[in-house]
Amino acid sequence: MPHTSTPEPDEDDLYAVPPPQPVFHVEQALLGAFLLDPHRLDDVNGIAADSFSTAAHAALYAAISTVPRPDPAGHAKNTKWLDRVLATGREQARGLTASYLHTLVQVCPWPSHAPAYARMVEAEHARRRLLTAAEHLVHTAHDVCLPHPVQPVLAEADALAAVVDDIANRFPPRSGVLPRTPAPPSVWTTAANQARSCACWPNRPDPSSTGASASCSAPSWPRPSTRADASRRTPATPRTPPSSSSSAPAIRAGPPTTTAAHAARSTRATR
Repeated sequence: MPHTSTPEPDEDDLYAVPPPQPVFHVEQALLGAFLLDPHRLDDVNGIAADSFSTAAHAALYAAISTVPRPDPAGHAKNTKWLDRVLATGREQARGLTASYLHTLVQVCPWPSHAPAYARMVEAEHARRRLLTAAEHLVHTAHDVCLPHPVQPVLAEADALAAVVDDIANRFPPRSGVLPRTPAPPSVWTTAANQARSCACWPNRPDPSSTGASASCSAPSWPRPSTRADASRRTPATPRTPPSSSSSAPAIRAGPPTTTAAHAARSTRATR
């Protein structure tokens, strides 16, 4: 029987590596914008090297910030500034390569949106700071090895309060609720309004006779005719005046629908 190797529980599993957080892609777009146009650093504030989630991104941002900025015309023709940035970043992160810098340039959709990317990176860094300070407080409060845990716990609580105050200053609350686009009418509401307008159309007053505007507009299609309407629209047969030469009562000319029994009854009445 073939021997199948079973991995040990502590063996590294490359497929178990979780995917990067969404802010990782935002950091890539921000660094790509800086590599394309280093002068966009003047439009960004509130972030530092420790604001990034990985050591490679932090080292690369520090290199971009410290290396003197090139001339825009010369930067568009050669890669001298990029080579200096890569060499400086490798001093802190040996894993940086020229291909990764090319990837950062390719994944940046809009370099002009660098301030928005930086704001998202700053917001995610604030969440990590808050989470780290809260975890330190919890670990200190549950540490049974501390002989006098009151002072360390109070110190961690003060540190957490300082982080919260700093985040509140960086991200002030909005003054009001943002405007929202009104929702379109639902299908049922539109159908009900159409049914209501069609229901009140037959009794709609005539604007020419009353001088008032109609409460609802009539539909553009003609009103379907019914059997009752057809009978009402049938013109009545005019009555024949009685003859002066005969004393017998004249037989009335009935409607077209007069039956033979009615005609016989009229004949007997004249005899």
